[in-house]
Formats: sequence, C-alpha cells, structure tokens
Amino acid sequence: MNLQNPAVIDALAARRSCRAYLEKPVPAEVLRAVFLSAVTAPSAENSQPWEVYVLTGTALKAQLAEIAASLEKGDTASVRMRRDTAARRARARELSAAMKPSLAGQGWQGREFIQRCLRFFDAPAAAVICADEPVEPFHSLDIGMFVQNLCLAAGAYGLGTCILGYPLIAEPALRRFLKLPEERRILITAALGYPDEGAPMANFRSSRVPLEKNIHFLDKTQH
Repeated sequence: MNLQNPAVIDALAARRSCRAYLEKPVPAEVLRAVFLSAVTAPSAENSQPWEVYVLTGTALKAQLAEIAASLEKGDTASVRMRRDTAARRARARELSAAMKPSLAGQGWQGREFIQRCLRFFDAPAAAVICADEPVEPFHSLDIGMFVQNLCLAAGAYGLGTCILGYPLIAEPALRRFLKLPEERRILITAALGYPDEGAPMANFRSSRVPLEKNIHFLDKTQH
C-alpha cells in the first residue's frame, strides 16, 4: 500500500471534539485562513450554500448574554431529533456513559454540560452556520462537508473545534442578534479556540464501531 500523503490521514485521526479551551483569543488572520480552507469544500452545482457568522470578542460576549437572557425568559426553540434507530440510540447512551469520567474530572455536574454547550464551552470564537431555504438534502450534505473542512483546517492551525447542535435551543436569540432574514435557516454551530490540553473534556474521544459494522465492501466478481 503506497500512502502518498500521510499528513491527511494524520489530520483525520487527530480531529476530536474539544470541549475545554484556553482564554486565548484567536487572531483574526488565523480565523480568516481557516475559513479560506473551509470554503474549498465541494457543493452540489457549486452552490456554496453556507452563510456563516463568526463571533469573537465583544460580539460573542453580547451574543452569549442574549442567549442567557432568552433562556431565562423561556424563549427557546425545540431541537428534538426525529425518531432514530435503535442502534443509534444505543450509541448515544454509550457516549453518555463513556463521557462520565471526563465530566467528573472536569468538575461538571448535572445540567452543567448542556449549559456549557450553550456557551460554546467558553471558546473564544463561535461560528453559526446557516443556509437559505429551501434546504434540500444535498444542501445539508454540502454544509456537512464545509464543517468537516472547517474542523480539519482549524486543526492545522493548532485550534480545537466542537460541532454543536445544543445552541439551536436558543435559536430565537441567535436570530435576533444576527438579524437573520426570515429565509435564513440555522443548521449547526461550532466552537473554535486553542484547546486546554490539560483538561479532560479537551481530550475525550468517542469510540467508533468496527469497520465491518457499517462499511460494506462488495466484490462484483463474487456470487
């Protein structure tokens, strides 16, 4: 097997969801470089459907304050997932169980994990990733490829990332603060920053099922 570019494989293996960050701002030129790489993602008919808002500094603090006030008033949105398969529900339970030691090591208890999700884990930068309606399945795939590019590019600059769905609970606050037009839909958010490498929740890694579980190699020469 002739591996042409091991750095790509190393970057894929190194990516993890970082949930603890240093109080260290990310320079504007680093963020710009990360997003210049992110937008090289492929998209159907080169539609490039992503509309992204990158919050740092006072803008991020103001958005977090808006979210906190909105939650205090009960001004929230539902982010319930559609009915899922038994296998995927089981993996979610396994993840929760596996994460407990790292949560305990971090000193987080009860609902604090969700509260920190809603604060982007106190990362110095956050991205709110949107697309304009109609959002068809292939547009969602485009956004997924963009976000993967974003995570890998951030890693190349020494940043950690965490893709977050929980902040969508505060969608009304996000929409008001960002002044989003009615047709603009928030799909996902992400935290970005320098990992606190000494923190358990910066280093937690989720498991993967064996390759044979859901990757199916078919040989047409065999019957």
